[in-house]
Amino acid sequence: MTSATVPFAVETPNQNPVPVERALPAQIEPKGATSPVTLTVTSTADAGPGALRETLTAATTGDAILFDLPVFPPTRPTTITLDTPLPEITQGDLTIDGSDAGVVLDGGNLTHGNGFTIRSGGNAIKGLQILRFPNNGIEIASGAKSNLIGGDHSLGDGPRGEGNIITLNGND
Repeated sequence: MTSATVPFAVETPNQNPVPVERALPAQIEPKGATSPVTLTVTSTADAGPGALRETLTAATTGDAILFDLPVFPPTRPTTITLDTPLPEITQGDLTIDGSDAGVVLDGGNLTHGNGFTIRSGGNAIKGLQILRFPNNGIEIASGAKSNLIGGDHSLGDGPRGEGNIITLNGND
């Protein structure tokens, strides 16, 4: 099988992050055959290698998405400005965790769309600043149960720990 790969830094228990390449989800057979991993966003770009968009596309059920601290320092939040809506979260049991970093997700350039649209259950989004989206900062579709949005403000090194700052969005 020929497959395209995308670069990510992956953390494994008791080890430092190591660079790996992972097949895109559409090219993994069968779906869900890989073990959950930690993917790290290493770019502030809207798209391309290491961007949040590419990381969301490559993530599978049970994965965790973290943010590279040199790129997203907790004491100086860094902005990811989106030009198009992010892909919907359909994997389930996906964690997007910026609680130790400084991450601002800005949708001010969009004419439509949400910050995140969740269509599966068991996901967690914590430690992010989500602002200026034309629709919702986070939309949870009906039937998408047991999702965690935010967490304990005292856990993590980011501006609000596990808590999210969701403001200046068109709806909720």
